[in-house]
Amino acid sequence: MMHTGKNAVVGDVAIDLHPFIRKYNDGRIERILRSSFVPPSEDPIGGARGVATKDVVIDERNGVSARLFLPSGAATDAHRRLPIVVYFHGGAFCTESAFCRTYHRYATSLASRAGALVVSVEYRLAPEHPVPAAHDDAWAALQWAASLSDPWLANYACPDRMFIAGDSAGGHIAYRTAVRASRESDGGGIDIEGLIIIQPYFWGPHMLPSEMAWDDDSDSTVMKLDKLAKFWPFVTSGQAGNDDPLMTLPSTRSRR
Repeated sequence: MMHTGKNAVVGDVAIDLHPFIRKYNDGRIERILRSSFVPPSEDPIGGARGVATKDVVIDERNGVSARLFLPSGAATDAHRRLPIVVYFHGGAFCTESAFCRTYHRYATSLASRAGALVVSVEYRLAPEHPVPAAHDDAWAALQWAASLSDPWLANYACPDRMFIAGDSAGGHIAYRTAVRASRESDGGGIDIEGLIIIQPYFWGPHMLPSEMAWDDDSDSTVMKLDKLAKFWPFVTSGQAGNDDPLMTLPSTRSRR
């Protein structure tokens, strides 16, 4: 059973992955990090940095949605087509949201400074929806963006200038989505102009030298790497451990 923040009943803690999630001995899981949500605004004058925002539903069945960020200058230049940035938020696969204050502000700044139409994706979270749910949601979102089915995309976006981006868990999702887009066998063939991954969250059975050095610096990370390794049972339902091919890079997988 999943609990969020103060709604969880205090009990004996089995695994503490603060500030993200906590598992109790009775099987309950608490989502510690609580997102502060902000509403969209299609008024760029009243909005921050002159960026209009709106929410769209991508897949009603799976609950996949997105928040679009459109710079106000796009509406005043009929001949200018904006690049599309499909963005995936971080949060260890189990927290945060495209609609939370942190990522709303970030995507607003990105749209304004880059002059891009940003599609910030709200994908399903673990442990309720373990990977590959997030991968599938990301693929659905990319296909939706490439179809230009929304009026903002149809009127202001350039489908030939498609970028995929994300940070942390979102960086991992962005990478997987770009790889899938490059494979015609996956029904891809979507032309991606660029991939932007910020501290992508990958893992494997063995730490790299750079990771060991990072772990020795107590001030360099929110969580020590031994705790980060314990996330995978929650992210992947514990089916393949830290060597899960869905979570590692091909070059870092164990040779069997």
